[in-house]
Amino acid sequence: MVVTVNGKRLDGLPDDQLQALEALAGALARSGLAVHSIRVDGVQGPATLQDLLSYPRPIRELALELSTLEALIEEVRETARTYLPRLQAALESCAHDLQQGREAAALARLVEATDGLEWYAGVTAPLRALAEGGHVMPDVHRQLVDLNAALQNQDLVLVADILAYDLVPGIQRWLEFLSSPE
Repeated sequence: MVVTVNGKRLDGLPDDQLQALEALAGALARSGLAVHSIRVDGVQGPATLQDLLSYPRPIRELALELSTLEALIEEVRETARTYLPRLQAALESCAHDLQQGREAAALARLVEATDGLEWYAGVTAPLRALAEGGHVMPDVHRQLVDLNAALQNQDLVLVADILAYDLVPGIQRWLEFLSSPE
């Protein structure tokens, strides 16, 4: 496995993939750096090195981009400040359209928002532990599981309620948290 870190080839890792990944995870934990991105064989990979430990196939090329935790959090904050208000507005519009009986328009907009919801869940999951010290932050993953169940059951009233009363206020709480100077 060829490993690059911030564009530079890393040598001296064990030949065994699992041992190499465990060595990388240990070195990363001691370094004080955070994973910004992982590419496996040229494709965006999982979010963490821990997820790679159970990767289902041999890895030929692993590219890691690392940064300080502070820089990573600031980047997430900036992106969230820009993107979350748009996602919030789209979900409010979906909920409103569902409440007004415009199911086709609402569901089309919800499909368009899927990537944003995935990003939102992915970004907030690791930050939730940081936010817990004095903030009760929504469990976005749980909300998305509930939303998916409502969609599978074709319960559009529940879909509208989850959007309007869970996801939209949750996004507002995350915006307030991410905009605070702490």
